[in-house]
Amino acid sequence: MTAAIAPMVGAYIVLAVLLVSLNIASRWWWPIKAGAIAVTTAFFAVSYFGVVSLLGWPSRSPLPPRFQLLWTKIVEPDRHSGTPGGIFLWVDPLDENNVPLGKPRSYEMRWDPELAKKVAGAQEKRQAGEDVAGKVENGEEQAGEKTQAKMLQPPVDDAQAVNGVDTVPFRNDSEQVQFEDMPAPTLPEKPRL
Repeated sequence: MTAAIAPMVGAYIVLAVLLVSLNIASRWWWPIKAGAIAVTTAFFAVSYFGVVSLLGWPSRSPLPPRFQLLWTKIVEPDRHSGTPGGIFLWVDPLDENNVPLGKPRSYEMRWDPELAKKVAGAQEKRQAGEDVAGKVENGEEQAGEKTQAKMLQPPVDDAQAVNGVDTVPFRNDSEQVQFEDMPAPTLPEKPRL
């Protein structure tokens, strides 16, 4: 069980104990009490499996400004099946000294042939054993109008809308994402006394 799920399970246990204690002390009819316990237990199971199914999906949020590329997957569009394709990056964010921050994360980007070529080249370097760094040019500096102009809504047909497919907009970062050899970490300068 991950640390993110543990508080949710704890909250459900507290709620279940509270429900049982209130049912013992109340003067309600026993079939109503049993029904409340059954419905609550079913709700716990359904919500638990619903949250667990969300874990591990790639984020469509913007890439960090600087990152180390860990792995990629390119899925080309398939007109026969109607799959729009996508570019998936597993990255580790870097600080200004090229030191990894936090935990690696998976990102999904809209299919773009130019970006796919860049990512394929970076993946070839990864497979050859080289460390690859990435950066997003103009990501933070030109947030505003240009970022809004680059937001693209993924195609959603009626079947996808009915099935509850995520319709969060993708960013088109093909011009912005650049890959290079991973620079060595630098140590921050110590103040001289």
